[in-house]
Order: sequence, then C-alpha cells, then structure tokens
Amino acid sequence: MRSGHSFEVLNPRPDELATAVKSAAAEVGRAAGGMIFLCGGPALQAMDMATAIAGLLDAPIVVACGSGVLTERGEHENVSAAVGLVWAGGRSRGMVVDVASESDGATVGARVHEEIRRAMEGAAGAVGLFAQPEAFPTSTMDAIKLGPESRIQLFGGGVAGRPGAVLVDRGEVRSAAVVGLAMLGIAPPVVRASVACRLLGPLRPVTQAEGGLLLRIGKKSAIEELKDQASKTHGRDLLLVAVEVGRDPTGQRPRLIMRGIRGIHETRGGLVVSDEVQVGTPVAFAVRDAAASRADLEVTLREAAREMAGGTPRFGVYVDCAGRGTEMYGVSGVDVEMIRSRWPSMPLVGLKSAFEIGPGRQGSAIHMYSGVLSVFSSPS
Repeated sequence: MRSGHSFEVLNPRPDELATAVKSAAAEVGRAAGGMIFLCGGPALQAMDMATAIAGLLDAPIVVACGSGVLTERGEHENVSAAVGLVWAGGRSRGMVVDVASESDGATVGARVHEEIRRAMEGAAGAVGLFAQPEAFPTSTMDAIKLGPESRIQLFGGGVAGRPGAVLVDRGEVRSAAVVGLAMLGIAPPVVRASVACRLLGPLRPVTQAEGGLLLRIGKKSAIEELKDQASKTHGRDLLLVAVEVGRDPTGQRPRLIMRGIRGIHETRGGLVVSDEVQVGTPVAFAVRDAAASRADLEVTLREAAREMAGGTPRFGVYVDCAGRGTEMYGVSGVDVEMIRSRWPSMPLVGLKSAFEIGPGRQGSAIHMYSGVLSVFSSPS
C-alpha cells in the first residue's frame, strides 16, 4: 500500500470524481484524509462535486476551488479539472468557521485559533486552511498564535468563488468562509515559501511607520526610496514591498513576504501598504520575475530537503499564487517540474490561490506571489 496517492480528472462529472476518489482510497488502504482541488467548471459545481464524494471515505476531505490546479504530473490552468490526494497514516479532523461580513482580522483569527486548538488537542501535526479572501485579511494570522513549541505547521490559501471551500466529513457536506483540515498523528511537515520576485535594491530598515503607512526607509522618505528603486523597472511592472521576516539557517539568505502598495500619502512622503510594517523591519521594493522565481524555488527546495534530514517524502501539498504559472513563466509546469526533479516519486496536489499561508516571522503569515510547499515525510 502507498502512503499517499494523487489523481487528476479533466472535465469531470461528479460521478467521475467519485470514481477517482474511490480508486485513490484503494491505493492507500485505510485513508486518513483527503484534499480535492477544483478549477473551471467543477469549481462552479463545488457543492455537487462534494455531495458526490460524501460517504466514500471514513475520514474528512477538504474541497477547495482556485484558478488552477496541479499534481506531480503537471499543471492545469484555464481548463476544467479536478485533482486530489488521499493519504494514510494518522487521523484528520475537519474544521469550518463561519465569519460575519463585518468581522475584522483579529476576530477571525481568534476563532480560527480556537478551532485549531480544539481539533488538535495539543497534538503535533499540521492544519490546512482554505478561506475566502474577503473573510481572511492579512491581520488574521496575527491572532493565530502557534509558535514552534506547538509543533503544528499551517499551510493553505485563498480560494476562488462561492462557496470556494467545502468540508466533506463522511456523509456530511458543509461550506463556510474558512474550511480546514487538522492532521494529527503524523510528523509535522516541512513548510517552505518561495517568492516570485526580484528585489530592486538592498533591504533597508523601516525608520518610521504608522500601522499600514510606511513613512521612512533608512534615511529617505518611503516615496523617495520607491522612486529611486522604481527607476530600475519598466513602467508596466507591478511594484511590491518585500518584507524580511527572518533568515535561512545559515543566516545569509533573507526570507521574504510580499505586500502590495495600495496608495501614496503625498504630503507625508509615505506609502500605504497592505499590512502593518514595524519600525526596524528590513524592506525593499520588488517586481515579479520568472528567473528570480526559479532561482528562489531551487534554493527553497534544497533547504526543505536538508531540513528533512534524509526522511522519505510521503506526499506534498503546493499552494501556488495565481499570478505565477504560465502568466509569469510563459510556459506551464515550471514549478511542478522542479519539485518533481527533487522528489520524483512524491505524490503532489496543488491549488492556484488568491493568497498563500506559509512561514512568517513568528508562526505563520499570509504570502503573495509565492509558492508554499508542504512536504510530509517519514523519518529516515
């Protein structure tokens, strides 16, 4: 029996998805959980797809929708497809969090944090979270306080459409703004984020900021620093703020998250960014870049393999920004091929997302223009 098995079905009917799930479950024996990702037509039929697989496994399954999907065989963008992964080992518990439209990030994060604590019961493992973007602002992660001592790794991302994410828990089908799967009784995965951006200048500390208003970087106003670095780009490039959230184990390579620029404050020389940036945090401006993305993913995969310390990969989940893929690289399947080259026999399932959840400064954070890879492995 296999520890994990992935599948993909193009233009599936609900009954065809059900057949694929049953076949995958037969490959692993007693299934502990599953993830199914939909794009195109199947995403518009998410509830029908979920209903068709209800009761097939004696374990919960998360169904999430995105702009594309992938497995270790390749990526599917701008088509109708369903991909999935079923695994054995440990056990899983489903999570659903309904969110009122007026809820702020702190309120949502506190509720999600409480659901994680309830589901995990102090055990080590992982939690996959899939959320509607409008219900899950960047500040949500600040209230989900899971430090390294918890030995719980978070991963996931933002879904597309409504309902966007559905929990199938044996015979019950439920949708919510936030749907999750708590994975217990297995070793926490190695979770790494790889950015798809090229820095336009050196990382310099923020010297003045007020919440999401970035006022001074180093000795210059934020706008002056932006103008200096933007002169190295083409006018059509999307400018982003790269925020350092730590260093790699060697201390040489910065770990970054990307934040959008929402506006300018001319009179104060400041920039309005999509998240609060603390004084002292190193930042730089950046643009999407295919070559930089390849290089960063290669290093990220090497770091992940080193952290596994010779462990055998069982399966992986890759949540990849919808702004990457063919739109950025010009060809399909670049990231998948790199992951497959590193772990040729690892079952992989992935979603093209509105945002990604991966490692942050302390605990986890929301990422943009990034690929977050979670590798579940067995000790050597």
